[in-house]
Amino acid sequence: MFQKDYYEQEGIKEVVDFITSDELIKVGNKERLERLQNELINKDWFMTLIDFADYCNTKERMFKDYEKQRLVVQKVINNMAKSRVLLIR
Repeated sequence: MFQKDYYEQEGIKEVVDFITSDELIKVGNKERLERLQNELINKDWFMTLIDFADYCNTKERMFKDYEKQRLVVQKVINNMAKSRVLLIR
C-alpha cells in the first residue's frame, strides 16, 4: 500500500487536511504546515499514517484507564480523609 492510499482512508484524510486548514494556518507557519502535510502524504518516513489507527485506539484506551485510575485515587483519598477524622477524635 502506498502512502496516498493510507491518506485516503476514513479519518486519516480529515486529520491530515486539518494541518493546512485556515484554523491551523492562523496560528502556524503556512509554508511549514504545507510541507508537513506533503511529507505525510508523499513520503511519511516515520510511517505516521500507517500507525495512525493504532495510535488512536491506544490513546482512547489510555484515557479510559486514566479515568479508572482517577476514580480509584479519589476513593483512596476519600477513605484516608475519613480515617483521619476518626483518628483526631
